Parts: sequence; C-alpha cells; structure tokens
Amino acid sequence: QGSYARVLGHAKGGRSHSVSSWCRGILSQREQRRRQVTCSRTSPPILPEHRILSHASAHKWSLLVIGQALSNMAYPPQAAAPPPYFARSGELSIQISRQHGVPGLPVELKGGLIDEHEWHSRMSGLLGIFRRYDWSIGERVWLGIILVMTLIVPWPLMGLARRSILAEDIERNRGLPLDQRSFDPEHFAKAQAVGSLIFLGLFIVGWVPYGLFKLRFRRRLNRYFVTINNAEAAKGHGRSTYWHLAGTSTWQGAALLMIRLPMSYNMTPFHPQAYPPPWLASGPATGPTPSYVAPPASPPLEKVPL
Repeated sequence: QGSYARVLGHAKGGRSHSVSSWCRGILSQREQRRRQVTCSRTSPPILPEHRILSHASAHKWSLLVIGQALSNMAYPPQAAAPPPYFARSGELSIQISRQHGVPGLPVELKGGLIDEHEWHSRMSGLLGIFRRYDWSIGERVWLGIILVMTLIVPWPLMGLARRSILAEDIERNRGLPLDQRSFDPEHFAKAQAVGSLIFLGLFIVGWVPYGLFKLRFRRRLNRYFVTINNAEAAKGHGRSTYWHLAGTSTWQGAALLMIRLPMSYNMTPFHPQAYPPPWLASGPATGPTPSYVAPPASPPLEKVPL
C-alpha cells in the first residue's frame, strides 16, 4: 500500500514517471539480484554453441602449447638461469652456456687466484671453442641426418635388395604351401651380405665423419686445458687450480666446467659469502626435533642467611 501511495503521489505531483515504468524498474532490479545470487551459487549451463567454442579454444590452445614447445627446443628461452656456481669439497662446478655468455668471476677464485681479465679471456676462448665445434647448427643438423640414416633408411633399402636378389625364388615359391617353399642358399647368403653392407656403408658414411669431427673438438679442448693448467702450475703449489670438463650437451648448448681449488683457498662455512651446507639448505630428512618442556622453576628461597 505504501508503494502504491507513493506511486499515486508521484503521479499527482506531475512527475513524468508512470506507474508501469516504475514497476518495471523494481522488477528489473529484483531480477538482477536474483541472477547474481543464482550465478554465485551455481554455474550457468553450458549451451551447445558454448561447448563448440570451448572445443575450438582448447584445440587452439593445444596448438599454441605445441608450437611454444617446439620453439623452445629450437631456440631455448633467454630467461635467467639458476646460479651457475656450486662448490663442494674443494671443487667448483660452473655451468656455461651459449645463452648466458661469459659468467662472472666466482667468489672462490677471488683474492689473488685469478683476476677479472684473465678469467674473461679464458672463458671467452672456451666458449669460442664450444660454439665452433660442439654447439654449431651444422653439427646438430648433421647429427639428425645421421640418426635418420642409421635408424630408418637401411630397412627399406635392405628390403629392396633382398627382394631383387631373391626374385626368382619368390616367383618359384608363389602359390606353394609354407612347408614346400625353398630358397637357394647362395641367393639367401648374397641377400644377407648385401643388407649388411648397406647398413655398414650408411654407418661409415654418417658416423665416421661425425666421430672425426668430435675427436678434433676433444683434442682442441684438451690442448686448451693443458695450456691453462700449465699456466696455473707456474703460480705455485698453494695458488694453482686445475681445470677439466665434466660433460657437455650438444642439443641444450651447455657444458659443466670443474675447477679444483687449492687447499689453502677452500672457503670455510664461516666466510660471509660461503654457500650454506646441504643439511642447512635442504633441512633434515628425519623430521622436526622432538619438543622439550622445561620443568617448572622452584620457588625462590626466602629468609636464607648468606
């Protein structure tokens, strides 16, 4: 009644709003509130056209993910790498890669072991050797061709060679039962020999040049490390380091360089820039320490003569 009286009052006062428009406004507000409550409680139904759009978007999303994965394989992302230094038991491990260039001088090598200029020149030469021999695009392409040549190509070629050599035997045995078929031993041995020669020829053509190329890379790298270690040995027994390579990765473009530190320069755990020990960095594997509740303190002694 109050709402109706207000409506009549507005109408009598000469207002432009009619009763019907005012009622529609109230109903629209209530409908909006009801829809908000319904949407917050339950999700709206998925219509057929929405389902079609969801399938199309999922297909596009899968294509985008596959394209991004292939792009990362061909061109690894330039994101910041994890700390490339790791020292344990007097040996420093350094991860070098073509994406991040020359790493900075580690704190373990400072203090008179190696200066900045010497470190930069050595690491630049090492990266140059890797880019020329181990991380080149030509080597990756040739390695892929070798894998295809040795795993896929020999089988159809061997099948063609065997069918051409055993053509007479196959034609003679056509239509006969299995227990009555026979092959000429000379033809069969010739087919086996031709198939083995095909596989061996492809193996030699593919892997021998690749092996010689890697052997040249290894010799060039060994000569480079011999030069560095000789220069380090000239510094003295207490100041020399030993450089060697732990492993390389052709596809990822990374390598692990190991530098053995002298005993006098091993960083103690009390050094301000020392790495935390494993048991402190990762936490104990035996679970938390059992709790201990202290017993209540005894009441203070009163009126005791000193």
